[in-house]
Amino acid sequence: MKGIILLCNDYIKDFPITREIPVGLLPVHGRTIVDNIIDLFFKHGVFEIWLSYNKKNINQYSEKFSFPVILTDKENSNYLFLIKRDIINNFKKDFIIANGCAVLNFNIAKAVDFHKKEKNIITKVISKNNEVSEYYIVNPKIFKYVAEKTFFSDVIKILTAEKEKVGDYVCQESPIKCDSMGNYEKILNWEGIN
Repeated sequence: MKGIILLCNDYIKDFPITREIPVGLLPVHGRTIVDNIIDLFFKHGVFEIWLSYNKKNINQYSEKFSFPVILTDKENSNYLFLIKRDIINNFKKDFIIANGCAVLNFNIAKAVDFHKKEKNIITKVISKNNEVSEYYIVNPKIFKYVAEKTFFSDVIKILTAEKEKVGDYVCQESPIKCDSMGNYEKILNWEGIN
């Protein structure tokens, strides 16, 4: 299975280092948040990983990864249309997309099985408390609905309006998105960190 990690340039207001380092590359016990996402992917058979990355910071970190890198020239590498042009010919089967600043420990294989059984175009991985995890199982058909400046939330609305199947896979753990200094501290103390 293939996976994409969206390494966006989110800035945490009360954490100035994020002006220089993408949130997903913040240090966590000698590793990064992205390293832990990669470990989760490998553990569940996602061995071909692509990174969506803003050109602004790529030179500083590109040697760290031995995967294909999707370079975006926009501030927000989370736009689906920016990665569409680079992956559409390489992704012919269902794949997983993860936000590079969110951690979660769940069984990807079970989520993929659920996605296929339900015949969803996109399956959002959510917690039992209905928290969105920033992990998605995606069918490549999604790209026919992706236009300029399209986020996941946009695509989900479009798919729903077009009566395409969008589902939720419920996992037991709550995700932690590194969008504040407090959540970064939670990630540092998270039991799932390797």
